[in-house]
Amino acid sequence: MSQQFLDWLNEQPKPMGLFCGHEMTAYRLVSICMSLGISIPEDVVILCVSSDDLTCETMPISLSSIKLDRSAQAKAAVGMVSDISLDMIKAPEAVVCPPSMPVERRSTNSLIGSEPWIAKAIRFIWSNYRDPVSVDMVAKHVSVSRRKLEINFKKFLKRSVGEELKRKRLEEACYLLRSTSKKVHEISELCGMGGVISLNRNFKNTYSLTPIEYRKKHTQEDLK
Repeated sequence: MSQQFLDWLNEQPKPMGLFCGHEMTAYRLVSICMSLGISIPEDVVILCVSSDDLTCETMPISLSSIKLDRSAQAKAAVGMVSDISLDMIKAPEAVVCPPSMPVERRSTNSLIGSEPWIAKAIRFIWSNYRDPVSVDMVAKHVSVSRRKLEINFKKFLKRSVGEELKRKRLEEACYLLRSTSKKVHEISELCGMGGVISLNRNFKNTYSLTPIEYRKKHTQEDLK
């Protein structure tokens, strides 16, 4: 089963998200991704259910987790038991105990651990990639020099501002190609590429496929 999952994971379009019911299952997924050279969280984000903060913090990549409210669960269980009487037994109704908000760690957030202004620069790119965005615009937004931005951005993300902008635009293009019937020229505008020629060139250089070939490939996979 592990080999089957490994093969399946390797074939899936990225980026993607995986949700695990237990931190040890998430640990196995982290190990598989690392063995395949799949980047977490840039290519795969992993979220698990766990109340063990120490385990989540000490994984090779710290795991984002959803904590269950054990106290509320216990109180609900006691309440259900107390409602049961010998002369009136009925089918129990579903009792919902909402979990706490997710505790965000490295497995879902590539910005954790960065300088606040670097995180601000990345979020600016992610929010404005559909528009014309320059390095100078990003530097001005975070109030640092262009040189400082470029050096630290590359050091943290292992890619330049322009490369991150292109990655985000291609990510949106891939999503639109897989999930909509919009024409390529529409997608090129919606993802900020500015034209079909630019989209085709960047797509070919990154995926060795044209946008049309990419859409056809993933449409066929969905039909299997």
